[in-house]
Amino acid sequence: MDSKHSGYSSAPTARRMFSPHERLYFMVKKDVKQLLETGRKYFNEGDIEQAIKQYRKALDVDAGCALTHFNLGYAYHEEGRYEHARESYLKAIELEPTCSLFLEHLARLNFETLDYQEAIKLFNRASLVGPIQPLSLGLWGRALYESGLYEEAIAAFENLLSREQHPAIQVGGLFWLVVANLKLDRIAQARVLAEELLKAPEIEQKILLDLGEHFLRVRCLELGRAIFERLAVEHEELVIARMRLEDIRSLEQKIYETLPNLFEGDEERVLHNCSTLRNFGSDKISRAMISLLDSSSPLIREAVLDYHTAYGFDIVEQAAPFLHDPVDFVRLKAAEYLDKLDSPKHTPLFLPLLEDEKSAIRKMAAGFLARHGTMEHLPRLEMLYPGDEDGNVRIAMREAIFKIKRRHQERVDAMANMTVVTEPEEVESPQCVWRSKPFRLVEVLVVLYLIYKILYPIFFG
Repeated sequence: MDSKHSGYSSAPTARRMFSPHERLYFMVKKDVKQLLETGRKYFNEGDIEQAIKQYRKALDVDAGCALTHFNLGYAYHEEGRYEHARESYLKAIELEPTCSLFLEHLARLNFETLDYQEAIKLFNRASLVGPIQPLSLGLWGRALYESGLYEEAIAAFENLLSREQHPAIQVGGLFWLVVANLKLDRIAQARVLAEELLKAPEIEQKILLDLGEHFLRVRCLELGRAIFERLAVEHEELVIARMRLEDIRSLEQKIYETLPNLFEGDEERVLHNCSTLRNFGSDKISRAMISLLDSSSPLIREAVLDYHTAYGFDIVEQAAPFLHDPVDFVRLKAAEYLDKLDSPKHTPLFLPLLEDEKSAIRKMAAGFLARHGTMEHLPRLEMLYPGDEDGNVRIAMREAIFKIKRRHQERVDAMANMTVVTEPEEVESPQCVWRSKPFRLVEVLVVLYLIYKILYPIFFG
């Protein structure tokens, strides 16, 4: 099943929530407002043609009302009259260029007509002028995914999941996070996200089916089995789920034939068996291969690390010592394994690698810090950067320094925007007010005495 037809649908099959009046507060003429309200009533009743007639009447009264153009475009959009909708949306944006709601609806229209690049531009523009709705965040992520911008898509879906807790949106967001990570060959992250997704009590059949196909394609057999077993239980009539379970059993049979011979023979034979088993992502293979990490052969150690890098199994505790292996290519493979996991908690393991003998390892460590480093790591980078003899490593270090500083500044700016500084009002405490009353009474008496001394001689002297 094509991933384009899973999760967020690109077709406008469900009626959209129509609530621009609650979000916009433009100055609208009274007679125009009445026509808009009538049009809205027809729209909510499903009589879109009558709604369009009311909006056209409103334009006859005031052709410069951006809200009317938007409502008309929205009605056209619902009917699938995309070119008419585009024209109306563009006119609304021309009149109110900083309205995020207008921009994101035109972006949605571009998404639905598969113009992903234009949709991305409009979603980005909308986000710069105001908050955008969760559905738009999801479609923005989809447009980025379909354009091959997987890193940016992941950021959009993570933003969506942090903002919207609705179960259906959580399921859709997690699905697209999984497939985007798989596109980047980040199987470890995809595995964790898929396990979280499978905790959801209700998941659409097409999402589960597509998810299972994705994991079967990368030969993650345990996850594939869990997904298709759930499908087979929840949808007994789904023949393809039972077929896929048969495929998995067939692949597992090949594992059982090879696994017992993994430890037999010389180095060449062991490497051959490792190469054969690399075609299957299985916990059983992982557990068996870990014992080979004690091998005196650096090629075997590399093969074991390579297997776990490919399938993202968690063997951090066993792999970490090999960051200091005497053989360069084994250290490099251990660093690649941790780099693929891409977890900030592994940052301390990468710091010593900035001074590794192998330039590829130093560059990888700098790249990891560019993604996860903080200000505490900056002094070390700035100290090592000028002295590194490899130009590519220096470029990677310079980028890490820049990104760490930028992240720090963004956090500072965010905190500053959240903090509202106000001048404190000088308010006397009740105790101070009470204490001041006798002094104020004395002041009044003194003033009255002076007035008496001045006025008495004038009137009675």
